[in-house]
Amino acid sequence: MNWSAIGISTISSAQRALDLVGQNIANAATPGYHRQAPALVDRVYDGVHGIGVEVKRVIRYADDLLRRGILNSSGETGFAQTRLEIETRIETALVASGIDNKLGALFDRIQHLAARPDDITARRGVLAAAADLAGALNQLADDLTQIRNSVRQSIEQTVGDVNSFTTEIASLNLQIARVEMTGRDANDLRNQRDLLIEELSKKIDVRVVPQEYGQVNVYGAGTALVLNDTPTLLNADIDGSGNFFIYADNPLQPLTVASGELSALLQEYNVAIPGYAAQLDGLAVGLIQSIDEVQATGLGLNGPMISALGHRGVDNVALPLVSAGLDIPPQAGDLYISVTTLATGVRTLTSINIDPTTQSLQDIANAITTATGGQVQASIDLN
Repeated sequence: MNWSAIGISTISSAQRALDLVGQNIANAATPGYHRQAPALVDRVYDGVHGIGVEVKRVIRYADDLLRRGILNSSGETGFAQTRLEIETRIETALVASGIDNKLGALFDRIQHLAARPDDITARRGVLAAAADLAGALNQLADDLTQIRNSVRQSIEQTVGDVNSFTTEIASLNLQIARVEMTGRDANDLRNQRDLLIEELSKKIDVRVVPQEYGQVNVYGAGTALVLNDTPTLLNADIDGSGNFFIYADNPLQPLTVASGELSALLQEYNVAIPGYAAQLDGLAVGLIQSIDEVQATGLGLNGPMISALGHRGVDNVALPLVSAGLDIPPQAGDLYISVTTLATGVRTLTSINIDPTTQSLQDIANAITTATGGQVQASIDLN
């Protein structure tokens, strides 16, 4: 029996085991590192006699079930944190606008004016408060647009990050396969790949399926992101409705991103921010309509108004009103115009039917002039 060979193999194997212990301790806080241990087997001569011990392979400890949970949790965390960051920016813009205080100030000014309608100072106060509120509404609308534009940039950046990660993962798959096909362990390369997959899971939903020779396929957003050593690159584009969508090879087949930062960004860009903008528009339109109705039915200081000014621009005076780009959609109905002859006191009430689906602004101006027999001359300011 070769005692020296047995002793040397024992020392060599023990040294390798100590090296791995040191490696584990040194990398205890290293992101992506997995603990390793030697797999010892006895060395046998002629199938019967033992001649020592050897390190057959290095075991890399990894719990697939736990890892799936980590990847899922990472995606959910990325989604929640990203939405929180954007919603916080929106909240900050809303608070900074002071719309609630400015709206209250306008109503206070209106109540003060109602008690003293002939007070010129009170009148100017209403105008100033209205202008202040309008400025705040416009500023908040601009802030929402800027936030949405920044989200758009983040979407494009995140898609680029996803493509970078999947390309690196595919490259590591190839390197791992080349090593492990020779019977060696590629544990360090596996650690690098797992760290990249974890980073990828923060951006997009991820599912990992092991393959032979240590490779993995990575799936996400309903498609294969990595197949062995081949990555699938994603693209981002905007559809006809102004919404962002993600696709791989065919833009006619948009992908559904289930979690991660990219999912949150798409949710904010396509749904949340437009929803807030629509609510803001609804508030502004409601105020405008209410004030217009009061002005249209109110009285001046000296009785019925002889003239009233207001403006509502259209994109094209010849288009039907529903297609003219009005902020407040016009409604079908009857327009009543009352004309009183000062010399005789005779009052004439004229009804004009309005159909915004067929009539343009020019049509309505002509109808007003015709229906009143020219007593009211309606014209369009093209400037």
